[in-house]
Amino acid sequence: MGDPTLPRNAIVIGGTKGLGLAIAEKLAVDGNYKRVVACGRSKIDPSFSKRASLHEVELRHVDVTDRTWIHDFDVSGFDTVIYCAGFGKLKPFSEVPEDELYNLAQVNALSLTQLIRKCSLHLAGPNDFKFVAITSISSLVVSPLFAAYAAAKAFAHSYIESVNVELEMSGSKNLILEVIPGYIEATSFYGGPTKIEALGDYAIQIISAMKRGDRRIILDYEKTYRGVLDRYAKDPKSFGQESYNYKMERMKS
Repeated sequence: MGDPTLPRNAIVIGGTKGLGLAIAEKLAVDGNYKRVVACGRSKIDPSFSKRASLHEVELRHVDVTDRTWIHDFDVSGFDTVIYCAGFGKLKPFSEVPEDELYNLAQVNALSLTQLIRKCSLHLAGPNDFKFVAITSISSLVVSPLFAAYAAAKAFAHSYIESVNVELEMSGSKNLILEVIPGYIEATSFYGGPTKIEALGDYAIQIISAMKRGDRRIILDYEKTYRGVLDRYAKDPKSFGQESYNYKMERMKS
């Protein structure tokens, strides 16, 4: 196993805003990392570009909505890969256009699986290699009005769990860390402003779990999601109905 204390290089896909940028910033000031690259598809907010420059985070354009993106994506030279890309919109399943369905599947699931496959030799190899993937609490519960997003995240969740078993059975120590967030107000996921400072604690939790070699972390588990998962396990039907009513109110507001 390679020396995990040597200077490391990280690349964060979906790292130019929100939780991904918060993680990139924390890695950039981590004494173990000498290079951090943050990748994003959309035009980067000037304030985020300034933050990235101050933290010496390199910015790179990567469009994971394009299924051929992985062909030119090079992970050589990196020993930490973090996938934070994802999006979803609250709407009835019948109102989701076909092109949006494809993009939801590509960004939330297929691009991640492409990246994991790209990193397969590193994951199975003898050197210390970190891979982190952000999924969603929606992958673990019924999620009406979020059906396509939840299905894509469930695909990713199942894929990660299965790949980890394969890696473990082959003797590899390089397991994938699955990060499962729920609703985080400080992100722009639902269209609100991103508050990077408020995401710092989450970023630290994720990086700490990565360094420990954990397989899964559910953000805000004790505070919120232990109860959510317990309610779902006890009565999935009622949970789904309550979730539907809650989201309908969000859509109206």
